[in-house]
Amino acid sequence: MTIVVDVEVADPGWFAAGDVDGLAQDVVAATLTEVGARVHPDAEISIRLCGDDELRALNLAWRNKDKATNVLSFPAAAGNQGRLLGDIVIAFEYVSEEARQAGRSLRDQLTHMLVHGLLHLLGFDHEDQSDAEEMEDLERRILAQLGIDDPYSDTVPVEDLSISS
Repeated sequence: MTIVVDVEVADPGWFAAGDVDGLAQDVVAATLTEVGARVHPDAEISIRLCGDDELRALNLAWRNKDKATNVLSFPAAAGNQGRLLGDIVIAFEYVSEEARQAGRSLRDQLTHMLVHGLLHLLGFDHEDQSDAEEMEDLERRILAQLGIDDPYSDTVPVEDLSISS
């Protein structure tokens, strides 16, 4: 199985997080392994690392919310059965501020957003308490495998929005 992970860095601030391509590959591998996801053998995921303005425009267009957020996930219409799993878009300024407030590195916060966004592409959500607990538990386990501390231990809740196509 070859998962194609296409990372586009639209905001140069993201380069402060180091090798984002390698990070994205590691996150995809760890996440798919942890959830035991069966995906198309040649699955593709698109990741766009942009600024707040772009994410705000997407949030307005797709959710009618005129504000920035940290991550938006756009699952493909076929879910995880088709070749394209979907798109993840992450906002630099928003995530940088979250990292600063939580006392984490930009790379660790980006890793969390990648895991969170990918779980949405795989069909997980946090619409009710039970689903939120399941998703957060998965995130903790995946992040621990990647050497990152529990992001929910004493931080503000992650505000993420998932978009169904």
